[in-house]
Amino acid sequence: MVRTGTALVWSPRSNLALYGQTTNLNAALDAGVDIALAPDWAVTGSSNLLDELKFAARWNREHLGNRLTDRQLVDMVTATPARIAGVDDEVGAISVGLRADLLVIDGDHNHPYHAVIDTTPADVQLVFSDGVPLYGDRTLMAHFWARADLEKIDLPEASKTLATRAAAISVADLKMRLQLALKAEGVSLAPLIDP
Repeated sequence: MVRTGTALVWSPRSNLALYGQTTNLNAALDAGVDIALAPDWAVTGSSNLLDELKFAARWNREHLGNRLTDRQLVDMVTATPARIAGVDDEVGAISVGLRADLLVIDGDHNHPYHAVIDTTPADVQLVFSDGVPLYGDRTLMAHFWARADLEKIDLPEASKTLATRAAAISVADLKMRLQLALKAEGVSLAPLIDP
């Protein structure tokens, strides 16, 4: 893999659910393979990247003897996939000249990488895409947008807000359109978030 420049995208939760095992990460690390982390699909994997990151951290602790640092795990969902995809000149780090795609979380500022790993959807304060705040806590989003520009999203553990006017979407409309399209195919829309 290293010789041909092939990277590995690791999806441990889905691997274990489908196959009862995951890749030999130690061998990949020993060989110097670029490794990114991502959920495979919600049916057998994590429902989001934060959950997959937590799962990988637990696997690292229980099966790899903490071989990976918290920073390495966070890099596996930020800088490494950007480099693998060839877009690290645009995203993947907080740096002058790159797009300001940022996640602002509530967590322990003394241990920032561990705070990212421990983050839940309720801890997400703001999400910026190209410097534009599109999602987060209503009180913070209200500093950037008019009330009419915001749509409330209820999560099991918290309520968040989406700047729907800026994104030119409505979550309720999008959900209805998906439900109608799937119904036409004879299937239904699974819950967007596990209760």
